[in-house]
Amino acid sequence: MTCEGGKQVTGRCAFVGSMWFRPDFRGRGLSRLLPRISRTVALARWDIDFNFSFVESFVIATTLIDQYGYANYAPGVEFRNGPKATWTCTSCGCTATNSSPTS
Repeated sequence: MTCEGGKQVTGRCAFVGSMWFRPDFRGRGLSRLLPRISRTVALARWDIDFNFSFVESFVIATTLIDQYGYANYAPGVEFRNGPKATWTCTSCGCTATNSSPTS
């Protein structure tokens, strides 16, 4: 990870992400609700310091990223030799106390 945001990922961390919704469940507000529930459970269960996720570029280009409620995001994550060959994405994250409750 080469993005500046990667330096903030410290302490007890939780990966909160990689959700996919069936087409008939899309547009019902789940992308706003479920990331917050996941972060809340991780904070309550494991007392995390930081939570993060990775998103594809099209998510940044739309308002979908705002619905996830992350305080920060930055490009610069690259996965190599995976199912998508090389996948370049954006890191999203926030500390346990600085998520974006109004997004």
